Amino acid sequence: MRKFTLYQAARYSKISRYKLEQAIKEDLLKTINGKGNIKCFIYEEELKSFIDKYGEQYVRHEFNDDKKIYISPEINNFVSRDIHERMLAEKERIINILEAQNDKFLPLISDSDKAKYQINHRVSELETIANEALELLTEEHQREKERLQDRVKEIMQGLAQLELG
Repeated sequence: MRKFTLYQAARYSKISRYKLEQAIKEDLLKTINGKGNIKCFIYEEELKSFIDKYGEQYVRHEFNDDKKIYISPEINNFVSRDIHERMLAEKERIINILEAQNDKFLPLISDSDKAKYQINHRVSELETIANEALELLTEEHQREKERLQDRVKEIMQGLAQLELG
């Protein structure tokens, strides 16, 4: 089993000596005492398990001198502003098409059915607004949030029964 000095472990793991020393102080990395100028030794197995568990938060990121911008791999999870705006515009376009189609079919519905449709539409909008408002409540208000969500469900069920009756 190989032993590394702190310097060797830093080169092997690409984690700075300072950060390795921090990990040792936090008991995340086990060492054995060194002799002379060597502070400590780290077994290869111990270093590998440390890298597997905690390597991401301790690894040193190197930037090249040719002034290239470092791009984190996490950046791929984001959508650019241009694409986001195009997606919003497309959604808005689809909504407008659906509303136009809806407006074409509304005149074909009798007045009483039209009134029922408009009431149902407004009730549905109110339910959506209520649920969105409830989602804004923090964890501190979890009981109240659940109680209000149950109340909204009861009201919606009552309205559905009225509609069927």
